[in-house]
Amino acid sequence: MEQIVSSTLQEQLCEDDMIFAVHNDVCNILKVTVVEAHKITKGWVRDLVDKPDPYVILYIPGSPNGKKKTKYFDNTASPTWNEEFTFILDPEKSYELELTLMDANYTVDRKLGVEKISLTDLNFNEETSLTVKFNEVTEIILKLLLEVDDNPDLRYGLSLCNKEKDFRKKRRNVVKQSLKSFFPENAPLKDSEVPVIGVIGSGGGFRAMTALSGAMKALADTKLLDCATYVAGLSGSAWYLSTLYSHPDFPSKKPGDLLDELKTSVRHSPFWLLSPRSMYRYISDIKQKHKNGQPVSFTDFFGHLLGDTLLKGRQQVRLSDQREKIDHGEAPLPLYTCLHVKNNVSAKVFQ
Repeated sequence: MEQIVSSTLQEQLCEDDMIFAVHNDVCNILKVTVVEAHKITKGWVRDLVDKPDPYVILYIPGSPNGKKKTKYFDNTASPTWNEEFTFILDPEKSYELELTLMDANYTVDRKLGVEKISLTDLNFNEETSLTVKFNEVTEIILKLLLEVDDNPDLRYGLSLCNKEKDFRKKRRNVVKQSLKSFFPENAPLKDSEVPVIGVIGSGGGFRAMTALSGAMKALADTKLLDCATYVAGLSGSAWYLSTLYSHPDFPSKKPGDLLDELKTSVRHSPFWLLSPRSMYRYISDIKQKHKNGQPVSFTDFFGHLLGDTLLKGRQQVRLSDQREKIDHGEAPLPLYTCLHVKNNVSAKVFQ
């Protein structure tokens, strides 16, 4: 009886949005548009040898993920960016925008100048055009717009979203029927008695991926996987889950049916990944990402190698494409572990 009451209460907590209300705070949104620049110079002598390859770094200390940058242009003194950047600001604090003009190089990028702009005098909902001068010669044109945001991008609440609730209801029927085959006399009689079971894979690169692939085959072959509502992984086990759930034949084909394909991918010689053609594509993609102002690291290069190894022909598949795999509750809902990379947050924080 205690188990039934506990399960019913747990289900009510998941369904009711009003039991634990979570209120969000209002924040300010600053939109900065870097329009264009005029007369960018490295000095007349340097300009004779090499024209500038300019880009701009925008930094607001104290703002979450507060450092951003524009893409760079090759060999021009008057680039036009028209790039908009969004910063989240605390209404109770004062901020300033630090603008750094940079010259891109193959080795070390060169700083051409730094200017700071106070943001305390901006009026709400009024776009302000601003010309920032560097070295009394260079001009950068900005547009600033400060707004109040009381509509959060994330849903505040401790309950599940509606789509996950729908999935839970559909998956509950599968789990309930599966439990009957294992426990004919003690299986749940009511939906509220059906337990929520999860399968968790560990980290460890290819070793973890191999281990979870074998475990998933065994769970599917014995029908135990039909008792699970969720399956979660990180690192290598997340690689396997993404490979499995992105496969066009899953879940009509079971994990065991797809193992030979995974084995072939892993056994394939890695040297073809390092061919000139592949390396050119990897470097071009990473350079384009850097040019667009996004942070790059060795993980980008390793991700290309891993994607070409495990996701042959499926590199463009999105996580949202996996919804159809669970729309009718045919398979457990996959949970992936990831970290949001931020330029101003050290990786040591997560260790």
